Amino acid sequence: MIAFLGGTFDPIHFGHLEAAKKIQQLNFFTKVSLLPSYQPVQKNNCLFGLNQRIEMIESALDEYPTIEPDYDEINSKNPSYMIDTLKLKKNKNPDQSLCLIIGTDVLENLPSWKDSQNLKEFCHIFVIERPKYPPKKFNQCGFELVDSLDKLGQSSSGYLYFSDLKMLDISSTDIREKILNKKSIESLTPYSVTSKITSYGF
Repeated sequence: MIAFLGGTFDPIHFGHLEAAKKIQQLNFFTKVSLLPSYQPVQKNNCLFGLNQRIEMIESALDEYPTIEPDYDEINSKNPSYMIDTLKLKKNKNPDQSLCLIIGTDVLENLPSWKDSQNLKEFCHIFVIERPKYPPKKFNQCGFELVDSLDKLGQSSSGYLYFSDLKMLDISSTDIREKILNKKSIESLTPYSVTSKITSYGF
């Protein structure tokens, strides 16, 4: 089963990286990857350009070599709707189950996604707690709530699992604000990423 954490990664930070690392250390998924969006549809313009976001991801993953980048959405060059990404992945890997990693903040917004009621046909969902968004354990968009990770392996899609993992209290929004106000972000993202940001003129 392939698991992936999507986002704009504007910029990537330790919250993303440590979450992916912890999930991989569960030794349940065959692969855990980061899926940057090409053109996010529910967010305003990014602070960093597409190539800059890719460069920062590549730099960060040099320090997390077991986590892989997944450029399916970027290579599609289309607005980043998860339902379309899942269909693309299923076409590429018809025999592989997919698991979408999301935070508790994103879960609350899931019904607003394009064709949200159809997501369950293509993937499972693995929920990780985001600070300030305590988990509310309810099924969403037709997914079936399960109480153990192992149950995800009993079906190809359609299950929603709340993990005990918690993301670090770091957000890209706060980091962007610090960058624009010339404040240090050294404790929030890898040094290689801060160096890239400096080279971009910030």
